[in-house]
Amino acid sequence: MQDPKTLPEEKSISRVDSGKNRLGAASNVLAPIPSSPSLSRKPETKEAGNTTQSSPINPRARKGSLSKAATTSPRRDSSRLSQPSSKSLPSLPRRSSSIASSSSSPTSLRSRRGSTKSATLPSNNNPNKQPRKRRATAGTFSKPSGPSLAVNKVNTPLRFRTGYTNTVMTAMLGLGWQRVPAEDESWDIYWCDAVWVREAPPSAFSRNTQRVCHYPNHYELTRKDCGVNNMKRLKRRLQKEFGKSVDTGCDFYPPTFTLPSEYHMFVEVFKRNKDSVWIMKPVARAQGKGIFLFTKLSEIINWKKDTRFLDDKDKEGRAEMYIVQKYIPNPLLVGGKKFDLRIYVLVTSYKPLTVWLYRQGFGRFSGHNFSMDKKDIANAFIHLTNVAIQKTAADYDKSKGCKWAISRLRSYLYTQYTREEVEKCFLDMNTVIIRSLQSVETIMIQDQHCFEVYGYDILLDDTLKPYLIEVNASPSLTADTQEDKILKVGMLQDTLTIVELDMRKKNPTDLKRVGGYDLMWHDGDVSPTFNENEPILGGVHLPTSTLGTYMGDREESLKYARQFLP
Repeated sequence: MQDPKTLPEEKSISRVDSGKNRLGAASNVLAPIPSSPSLSRKPETKEAGNTTQSSPINPRARKGSLSKAATTSPRRDSSRLSQPSSKSLPSLPRRSSSIASSSSSPTSLRSRRGSTKSATLPSNNNPNKQPRKRRATAGTFSKPSGPSLAVNKVNTPLRFRTGYTNTVMTAMLGLGWQRVPAEDESWDIYWCDAVWVREAPPSAFSRNTQRVCHYPNHYELTRKDCGVNNMKRLKRRLQKEFGKSVDTGCDFYPPTFTLPSEYHMFVEVFKRNKDSVWIMKPVARAQGKGIFLFTKLSEIINWKKDTRFLDDKDKEGRAEMYIVQKYIPNPLLVGGKKFDLRIYVLVTSYKPLTVWLYRQGFGRFSGHNFSMDKKDIANAFIHLTNVAIQKTAADYDKSKGCKWAISRLRSYLYTQYTREEVEKCFLDMNTVIIRSLQSVETIMIQDQHCFEVYGYDILLDDTLKPYLIEVNASPSLTADTQEDKILKVGMLQDTLTIVELDMRKKNPTDLKRVGGYDLMWHDGDVSPTFNENEPILGGVHLPTSTLGTYMGDREESLKYARQFLP
């Protein structure tokens, strides 16, 4: 990743106004989704002597799941369908620091297995003991209080199987795990490609504790056309419940159409925006392959006739499916260059939805100054930030790369925008992540053997509004520089630690923080609460988004979590 000193002069970025139009309450909070299992559980309420208890709706069991876990029948609660009186959706109720409750908390290890001679975490069951206040993310890692977990001293390393020799292998061997041959079925974790998971029969898993790194129908989120269509469906459902004038938190896509099926709809919008630039993307490709910009419909006709954009099976005349989006003409620039953000998100369950956000990521920069001149429209080195494309440029410096850590980028934004604008921007990115996952929550096949690390690509415009570019099911784990290797190996080891805790029934959600990961959603918003008296990043107090915040205590947090593993 580039050092800030190596970036072009930052004076080219002008300070925007206070942005009061963007600091409304409706856009910076996550609104509940009615009649959906993605809703957080409502607490028991008492009115006029009557006690009511709302319960989540369990989705219909789907066929083809690799898991044999039983599902419950759906239930409906009309109390969740009431519309708010105000024009904006209410904010989600903040969950308490401990997820455990009398109705939904997981049984602690001590209550399941009886007493042990090993040490345990302090318990908050003592009524005379004041609960420990959760510390901010800055400074030394603070050990959380919560349900007791037995510390295990017996060394029983897991067995893993993988065909990757990049940072995945380095991370697993660094944890002391044992690699098994490809034909050995005694593996505990298999880091495989997505195709294997989609085609694997139920007999592929001989034990309930085995884990693989993809969900069977991950494409509902990661394939470009499916992801957009699912978000449109969620937006329509929310607007039906709350009205079209209410900000549902789903407006993070530019106008998007699927071709060739929505070609006529696209033409109508195109004619109303004749001076706009549009971008075409294949629905199932990666690394910037097949992407191009255009300003005339005649260029689309040429694309339909060009066999270079067709798969082998489609060469009879049917065009490959693309999505077409209105190009964002005002991206946020740093040193005159366009960039987007790569953010790592771990999902360990869809029922209930359990999401972990990694604190560190990176910005991917183009190698040339941004320009919207017609002569530069076809220049991929200006408009595409994919590393696979940028490193093919003649002036690409491999030793420096084209990446910048999100923590550095966040610090830089504080020098260009107000504190409130930057904080709202990062909170909006949290909303983008959660809303996109909620759009597939009811259709994603929940399998106890599966987890997934998604690579979110988010673009910011010059008003700090985030746009979701795409979600990657297999984000690149190849390291370009030493700093890139440290980031990805650390992220993978933290991911695998959470997965191992879950495999061994250690309830990682009780910890809230594992390495560089923070639990941001567990059947409801559980983002960390910050101590306003503690300074973060040069005296700036941050709200609930931990993206780009302090990582100096990552190893201490990881070590603390791994002491509960055998």
